[in-house]
Amino acid sequence: MKLTKRAIAVGAVASVMTLSAAGFVAAAGVQGNGPASVLSSLVDDGTLTQKQANKVEKAMEERREERGAEHQERRAEMGALVSSTLGISEEDLQAARQDGKTLAGIAGDQKDALVAAIADHMTSKINQGVADGKLTETRADEMKENATERATSIVDGKGGPGRGRPGGRGGHRPGQNPGGGETKNSAFSA
Repeated sequence: MKLTKRAIAVGAVASVMTLSAAGFVAAAGVQGNGPASVLSSLVDDGTLTQKQANKVEKAMEERREERGAEHQERRAEMGALVSSTLGISEEDLQAARQDGKTLAGIAGDQKDALVAAIADHMTSKINQGVADGKLTETRADEMKENATERATSIVDGKGGPGRGRPGGRGGHRPGQNPGGGETKNSAFSA
């Protein structure tokens, strides 16, 4: 999914405002429930107007929705890749994953082929990132160097895409989404 300049700008503004708000929270000792509480406090103390706070909140919500859609797209793409590589239907793949099987367990003697397919897919995405100007060649080379290791971790159920280490940044248990709830209707939840 391509991001427009507006979407990138909105995401950047929301990120900066969130980080700035986090700094204000730390400095002011504000307690509460996340960004809404922070924005409310910033409006109360006159740092932001209600109109500005509403814009930040809207930008953050739009970015969350975009990220959710991007995440679902990546999951669907990966589910299709896995099912085509293993020669099984996406429904059978999903059922096996919901039964708690790792991709390695589902792949059996096709594990090496699955690891290679996922690593190739990652490499293709990395190359696209360079072509789109989202990654430097240096960073892309680092990422490609670890593609097989990351793909193996995914297949072994030790981490999701980009999270090759169990318990690493953003990693989560198989069958759970990063928010901690059970994964629903997902063939690919490593």
